[in-house]
Amino acid sequence: AGVNGIYGLITSIILVGSILSPDVNSTYNQYSLYTGAAHLAAGLCCGLSGLVSGVCIGIAGDASVYACGEYDVALKQGLLRRSNRGRGGGYTGGPGKEKKKSSGGDKLFVSMVLIQVFAGNLALFGLISSIILSQQVFYCEGGNN
Repeated sequence: AGVNGIYGLITSIILVGSILSPDVNSTYNQYSLYTGAAHLAAGLCCGLSGLVSGVCIGIAGDASVYACGEYDVALKQGLLRRSNRGRGGGYTGGPGKEKKKSSGGDKLFVSMVLIQVFAGNLALFGLISSIILSQQVFYCEGGNN
């Protein structure tokens, strides 16, 4: 989720680089209302998608920690049994050569991390959209607003 802040920093650097200072020889500003609205939309797009991505990552993380803990408690209380069906479990011969038993909590954790990665991609889509929006520029010339 820390990458979401970097996306905002990238967007702000792009936006600041495209803002023109007023012309000193004229009373007219070169930064148009259209460009300002496009930059506002770019900032909101990146910021709100980062916010939504952070909330999704937090909810998925909370659910994964709770579910993995609940699975381990149920396993220790004897409510669940470990199963090695389909994994070739059992004794392989020789002392100390037993295969490590894989628990269902490991599988659950891997799937939740995958969900968190996809939730983080929401902010990346917002960054791409904000870069596209920030390229919408109209410069005022003369008396145009």
